[in-house]
Amino acid sequence: MANITETAWRGVWPSGAAARVSRTFDFLVAAAIFIVLVAAYHIHVELTIGDWDFWNDWKDREFWPTFTPVLLITFPAAVHYILWTYFRLPIGATLCCVGLLLGEWIVRVHGFHIWAWFPYSLIWPATMLPGAIALDLVLLLGGNFIMSGIFGGMLFALLFYPGNWPMLAAYRLPLEHIGSLLTVGDMIGYVYPRSSMPEYLRIIERGTLRTFGGHSAVVSAFFSGFMCILMYFVWWHIGKLLATTAFVPSKLSKWMGLSDKTVPAPTATSPVVRPATVVLGLAVLLTSVLYSMPTQAHGERNQEPFLRMRTVHWYDVKFSGTKAAVNDEITITGKFRIFEDWPEILPKPDTIFLGLASPGGAMTRVESYIDGVPAIQSTGLQLGRDYDFKIVVKGRIPGRWHIHPMLNIQKAGPLPGPGEWIDVTGNFNDFRQPVTTLDGTQIANLEDWGLGTVFSWHALWLVLAILWLLWWIRRPLLLPRYMALKAGREEALITRQDRIVAAASLAGIIVLVSGGFLWAENEYPNTIPLQGGRVRVNPLPVPPQAVDLKVTKANYDVPGRAMRITIEITNKYTKPLQLGEFTSASLRFVDHLVPAANAHVDPAYPKDLLPKSGLQVEPNTPLQPGETRTVKFVAADVAWEAERLTSLMRDPDSSFGGLLFFYDSDGERHIANVYGTIVPTFVR
Repeated sequence: MANITETAWRGVWPSGAAARVSRTFDFLVAAAIFIVLVAAYHIHVELTIGDWDFWNDWKDREFWPTFTPVLLITFPAAVHYILWTYFRLPIGATLCCVGLLLGEWIVRVHGFHIWAWFPYSLIWPATMLPGAIALDLVLLLGGNFIMSGIFGGMLFALLFYPGNWPMLAAYRLPLEHIGSLLTVGDMIGYVYPRSSMPEYLRIIERGTLRTFGGHSAVVSAFFSGFMCILMYFVWWHIGKLLATTAFVPSKLSKWMGLSDKTVPAPTATSPVVRPATVVLGLAVLLTSVLYSMPTQAHGERNQEPFLRMRTVHWYDVKFSGTKAAVNDEITITGKFRIFEDWPEILPKPDTIFLGLASPGGAMTRVESYIDGVPAIQSTGLQLGRDYDFKIVVKGRIPGRWHIHPMLNIQKAGPLPGPGEWIDVTGNFNDFRQPVTTLDGTQIANLEDWGLGTVFSWHALWLVLAILWLLWWIRRPLLLPRYMALKAGREEALITRQDRIVAAASLAGIIVLVSGGFLWAENEYPNTIPLQGGRVRVNPLPVPPQAVDLKVTKANYDVPGRAMRITIEITNKYTKPLQLGEFTSASLRFVDHLVPAANAHVDPAYPKDLLPKSGLQVEPNTPLQPGETRTVKFVAADVAWEAERLTSLMRDPDSSFGGLLFFYDSDGERHIANVYGTIVPTFVR
């Protein structure tokens, strides 16, 4: 092999200088194509499979083994056509999946572990290499795309779930957490919050597939296999279409007005790029690369105002502290109201996930409750009702972090509450997240649980895949093989030895996957599927309605940055009531002339959400029992623009929403919804 560029090879490989040029061309073109293939294939996977293969707590036994092979066989099928038809290279699927695996690990390590601090136990990718190598081997042994599609496509799907089970089994051990049955994978997903969960939450075995006696993964795999056969044929022909060369007359120069014109020669007045400009540009680029300020945000200000003002209103939110050492806990408590005037464009809330908006894994979640009920996934929410909540979090990454309580509502998205800055001190290496499974397995830290098997299993299949690629890369790659096919010398490209090696390799892959599956079954005999159970929560008791409200006029004063609302109030309570606070989108406008309202303001409440200008109420005297009065209140502050809430004027509904807090003579608080159409005013 060392002298392969000096001598002819099987009558198709040129010798001497021609061989060296051909070999250089092969490697340059192959490297460029590989980089493009990695990028395109990775984007395709992220856009189509997405969360099912990204997060450990999404790798279920129904949708994950169904969608993943079907959507992953696309690029290998197209590349199969090109490499096999023109070069007789049976490496298309392995090449694609090796590139995909490398691209995924680069993103997981740099984008989600180093940058966002998620542990590898949550974000490790699956491997398609067993099925990919098998698909290549079937193509080589069968010699045509029909055999490859039928048998290779089926193997591509059937080897996926058992081929990943050695890595996955350790994360399917059962455990109990705050009274709920979870798997280790569920627990990892619960502990390390994602700031913006998908709006549909997790889809765990919905439908009738479980009626097949609990063999969901088997049924999913065979269904995926039949779909892979279809997808292989479709994408084989897509590869054929993309490999067709066509020449189209170019009219670009004519459209640009350059036809029959020559480029003028440069003159003394022609613009030039001076060396100083180049040096300055390079200095700016180098500075931006070497010195960039870290940023963090949860996007709550980027949410549309109707989401923040008319879905969930948070109040009485308190943080037990603003400083914590690594492994120390902070408790967040408060209440939220599912707003009565829920936007019509959103489905009514049913399933929710009480979460935590935290930068990556800077702080972990220990426990969460709604009305005292464990809040893993909760259901039964009602419009216009109030709920207690409690979230216990633990410091993990030293630094200063902005965290929020957050509700992930099915088909509505993440809705964060008021946030607070938390200082975490200590050493990250001291962090531990221990759990004990129901079979007595002691897990010292969820951070690194099962990763030894994950890394070694990935490395094993990557080595096997690279060996298969090297079996062909050591030979001619592109030009000589193309010329040999044109000359009818296919027997020089695919030999009897190749077929013997392929047959043995195919049998070895099936044995290796089966052995890995049986090892995992023996090592972790007490596994259960991901848990998708939902707990029904009850709202707080409905207090007597203290007031009747009717909005008679609502304007947003654009120049004055003020919301001006006129309402008609009827006091239905037995004591005088006085309006003391207007809350919307976590902004609290408090009437400083009402002592009871000031007393309900926690000094630790975030200052940026507590406008200093407060609330102006006219008239601001107490409303007597049975009295009806027209009241005008003004909430004026730059916070409307700082929180990007003024864009509600461009909303098709043009509606606002919030809570009004009334106080009786004993200082007791009464809450009322206020909402209606709002009209902007641009001149005073």
